[in-house]
Amino acid sequence: MNQTNESLVRERDFYRSKLESLEKQVKTLGTDCAYLQKQNETLRVKLKEVNEKSFYRNKKFRRN
Repeated sequence: MNQTNESLVRERDFYRSKLESLEKQVKTLGTDCAYLQKQNETLRVKLKEVNEKSFYRNKKFRRN
């Protein structure tokens, strides 16, 4: 069960590489999330504006 120093170094480098890869992925996902949140807010504002315009256009006025 004794591992050689070389195999320990290889294993350490393997896990370091995996960690770096995952850190890059987290950074990318964080950027994507921020972009999607901004886009979502923009679409909400546009939808609200369109909804208000269609309400006023379709509103029927009644005479009393």
